[in-house]
Amino acid sequence: MQSLGILVGFVNGTGPQSAGYDLALVAPNGKVVAKAHAAARASIGTGGTGGGAAAYDLPEVSASSTTVYYLDGDSNVRYLNSDGSSGQVTTVPGTKMVHAAFAVTPDNRRIAVSLLNYAVSPPSLRLYVQDLHGGANHVEIFSSQHAWVWPVGWHAGKLVLAATSSPPFSQQGLVWNPYSAPEYHVVDPADATRLATIGSGDFQTGCQPSGTLTAAGTACYHRTATAGGAGYFSTLDWGGRLGSLRVQSDAWGTAAVAPTGDSLTGCCDSGGTAWIDGAGGRFTTQVHASVQDWPCFIDDANILFGFLYPAANQHPQIINARRNMDGMVPIQVPATGFCAGVFPAALD
Repeated sequence: MQSLGILVGFVNGTGPQSAGYDLALVAPNGKVVAKAHAAARASIGTGGTGGGAAAYDLPEVSASSTTVYYLDGDSNVRYLNSDGSSGQVTTVPGTKMVHAAFAVTPDNRRIAVSLLNYAVSPPSLRLYVQDLHGGANHVEIFSSQHAWVWPVGWHAGKLVLAATSSPPFSQQGLVWNPYSAPEYHVVDPADATRLATIGSGDFQTGCQPSGTLTAAGTACYHRTATAGGAGYFSTLDWGGRLGSLRVQSDAWGTAAVAPTGDSLTGCCDSGGTAWIDGAGGRFTTQVHASVQDWPCFIDDANILFGFLYPAANQHPQIINARRNMDGMVPIQVPATGFCAGVFPAALD
């Protein structure tokens, strides 16, 4: 099956004014093969338990080996296939004060669901796993009011969670990855026993995960200067180990690692230009964006640059990482949004 990039575009943001989001599946040649529109979660912000801060923007989509699933509103989980067919598959118990996030197994059999209840302070968390269809074999595997996790994928039969030890509120629009993840935990889906920790939300003492997850793990950023954005991008494997590939950076930005783990792409250098670095050396591209725009590898060769906050008439772009990038004209994608993942799921 051809790999597709998953674009999620909030035309007017995720706050109380949101009119929902557009979902698009994009082929390496830039063609949009399927699309859908969904309602956004209820906005939780000023006046809530966060003291005026907004609730985390949790991920809306999950990909299996055959299907893309997405949240429509607070509780409806729908599917979108590459042929454009769509429908409702299940519901999760999200409400106006309880935000839900989920991840479906690659074989479409099981679903992991986190529920973050913002009606109490600090927010409370429930994490459970059950059958996708019918809800049988339900198992509550974790609950807390001092640690918060939400599902973002599955790796080698284990559940991958975004995790934070700070209350899940955000005062800023800047995020490092499409999962709002300060770090990742790989856990046993039977009882949430932690098997690995990947990354650290503190980019000064650790390496902050950046971009989408791939079969190689994740890209990450470590700051080496006491002021400014000087530091380096590297990789973290599924055991949380730092890789040997390191790319020096003189500016804030985000990056992503190829599924093979042999190259990184990032946005942006001090001039606002996206770059690619790997065995073939470092190349600049004709993609111009901002530090809030993270790229993703659709496959080992093709990179999708989406935009979290696009300018007027600014559309996502695709370039090929296995060619010399200098002077290459990107493919324009007739859609909007940021890269929220890749379909089919390929984290093993």
